[in-house]
Parts: sequence; C-alpha cells; structure tokens
Amino acid sequence: MAENKIDPRSDTWKAVLEWAQAQRDEAIEGLIQDHDSEQQRGRIGALDDLVALAAPDDVPTVVADTYT
Repeated sequence: MAENKIDPRSDTWKAVLEWAQAQRDEAIEGLIQDHDSEQQRGRIGALDDLVALAAPDDVPTVVADTYT
C-alpha cells in the first residue's frame, strides 16, 4: 500500500471524520429500519475504509535502552 499521506491531526481530516461518522450513523439507522440492507452494509464498510486511511500500516515498536 502507498505511504500514508494523511495527517490525522489536520482540521481537514477532522472534518472528513465528522462527515463520515454522520454518514455512518445514517447508514446504521437505515440498516436498523431494514432499508436496502445490503446497500447500507456496503456504505458502512466504505466509510470504515475511509476512516482507516489515516491509520498507520505498521507502527514500529520503540525499544528503550537501559544503561545500568
């Protein structure tokens, strides 16, 4: 996968997350009401994928040396 270029602390990304959460909540409501269930599941999955874009692929473990 390509290098992550999304700054999860940016105002733009925070606005995207807010929008995505509102859309996801709407899709969940539609799923609960059984309106186009498969479409709502796909929408929820796509929004989850969008939110995951800012997550690092592999977070390295920091090892601290002890000098004793």
